[in-house]
Amino acid sequence: MSRNLTAQVAIGLLLAALLVSIIINIVQFDHIERTVLETRTMIERQETLLGGLQRTLDKQGAVVVTAPAAVDAPATPPTLNELLTVDPTPLSPAGAKEGGELHLASTTDFKGFNLLVEGSADVQELHLTLVGNRIARRHYGDPEAWHGELATSVTHSDDDLVYHVKLRPGVKWHRPAVDLSNPRMKWLDVEREVVADDFVFALEMIRDEKVSGAAPQRSFFEFLDRVEAINDREFKVYWKKRVYTSRSTTLGLYPAPRWLYGADEDGNLYPKETVGLKLDTHWYNDRAIGTGPFRFVESKPGEFVRLTRNEDYFATRPPLKGITYQIIRDPGAQLLRFKNGELDLMTLSATQYRKEIQEAAADSPFKTGRFKHDVIPRLAYRYLGWNARNPLFEDKRVRRAMTHAFDREKIVKDVFVGLGRVITGGFYVDAPWYDKSIAPFPFDLAEAARLLDEAGWRDSDGDGVRDRLVEGRKLDFEFTLLIYNNFPEIKSAADIFKEDLIKVGVKLTVSPVDWPAMQKKMEDKEFEAYTGGWGLLWEEDPNQLWHSSQADKPKGSNFVNFRNAEADRIIEEAQVTFDFEGRKRLLNRFHAIVHEEQPYTFFFAPDTVVTYHASLKNVTYQKPRPQILYHLMWKDQ
Repeated sequence: MSRNLTAQVAIGLLLAALLVSIIINIVQFDHIERTVLETRTMIERQETLLGGLQRTLDKQGAVVVTAPAAVDAPATPPTLNELLTVDPTPLSPAGAKEGGELHLASTTDFKGFNLLVEGSADVQELHLTLVGNRIARRHYGDPEAWHGELATSVTHSDDDLVYHVKLRPGVKWHRPAVDLSNPRMKWLDVEREVVADDFVFALEMIRDEKVSGAAPQRSFFEFLDRVEAINDREFKVYWKKRVYTSRSTTLGLYPAPRWLYGADEDGNLYPKETVGLKLDTHWYNDRAIGTGPFRFVESKPGEFVRLTRNEDYFATRPPLKGITYQIIRDPGAQLLRFKNGELDLMTLSATQYRKEIQEAAADSPFKTGRFKHDVIPRLAYRYLGWNARNPLFEDKRVRRAMTHAFDREKIVKDVFVGLGRVITGGFYVDAPWYDKSIAPFPFDLAEAARLLDEAGWRDSDGDGVRDRLVEGRKLDFEFTLLIYNNFPEIKSAADIFKEDLIKVGVKLTVSPVDWPAMQKKMEDKEFEAYTGGWGLLWEEDPNQLWHSSQADKPKGSNFVNFRNAEADRIIEEAQVTFDFEGRKRLLNRFHAIVHEEQPYTFFFAPDTVVTYHASLKNVTYQKPRPQILYHLMWKDQ
């Protein structure tokens, strides 16, 4: 065989071997690719099955925390910065009976139901545990721990500037409470899931200066940078700087549907530039929508608000079939309906508590066990607010005089039958930020008169009313105090105050006002003085109520125009102070400043008397607001 032929044979054999090698590699690569695809498909199928299992277990009161690792897969270490844990409190207690409707009472009408623009305590209560859900809620028994509601996972960066939220799949919005048989409303008869954009939209509206009703919430997001939707099930929340409340604010986020609140009644989306302008008076604001265990059905001003159980709820359904709030303005009428069985649960006024429980005969149903009651401390306080824009109250000596003339200890003891504690500042009385070493200013009419003299208010014409020249004109010291209508104890307190003030030459007119009208006057700063109350958060940030910047914002919560440079500095420093003792020192100092300035006459931290029929079971309370957990109750019928 010639050399050329041998070489050609060798080259041919090499080419054949190379070809075989390429074919084998192609086959192996194809096998690998198919294996990868098959594995990916299997994982997706397992995720789908686990999602279904998750929803099933949730409806039985259990929660899947993590999926098991795949066979032969390396173990994944637990996420160190996961914020959510499982609340051990059962949402449907053993032995709970299904059915029945809970009948409650409200002394005032709901001003509206859109949580984006209505921040009153009754609207928050309706949304936070009944109609709506948030990213997470605090554990019922441990307010320092968080349980995922709309989120299955929330992780955060070490510097607390970035939060990564993964939403629970398959959570459905309630069908809107409209006449779906009306052809015009057919666009709303569609099943919609909660997606990341619902949170993006909610934050867009809260931060939009054109949405005046969102002003109180806006103060919590002063240092928010942006929110980015990764996909329908994931989004990230970015903060400009680390602040003390950024974690609780992020976890407490709630969604709002752009497809509803961003559209007109025919489903046409508003232009981006005008959607905020439409929200305060949106056509759906007189109804509620959410994802929670109860669905808004209907309301009638002055009569009722009706909710029904959400049969598609993603977690454990409540035992109750429905909840109805009856609008009953008169506390006496409320009590009569409770005794007749038309109400299942109500809160007793102090006067009712004295008569029906403290002074009741042995055969009273409150004594025999037919009606039960609990006395619980409220995470709240009451106060008198002074408008520092008004020349009557611009001087802190005058405001202190008002406090010395208000006999708080006697009023709490005699009018409120001891249901509360006199306070000196705006933190919860048992919180570490509240400085118990600060003693209340005592009732002292002589000191009140001295302070008024010192501030230049004297009776120059002998008519019994103090006066002073203001901008060249004589101004008598007489003012109107707005009080809640249908609150007899506050009326009694105001009348006592009126009698004591006249002894020091100040004329007071007491003006009862319905809550919606009073709320508007407070927001618009159209008052001289008013009786108020604040429900408190578990983690307090004084910024919303007390920073001077909030006094200038439309509908901001600094109604009384409090301005103090040192207080502003402390508020700003406390927001970025995470050391417990350091923050405590700052807020105790803030407490002392507010006590000295008396922008409010701080009244008392109230206790609430909750009474209910013995047939109502599992009446449960928590420390944060809302404190009464209606959705955990059931009726033994």
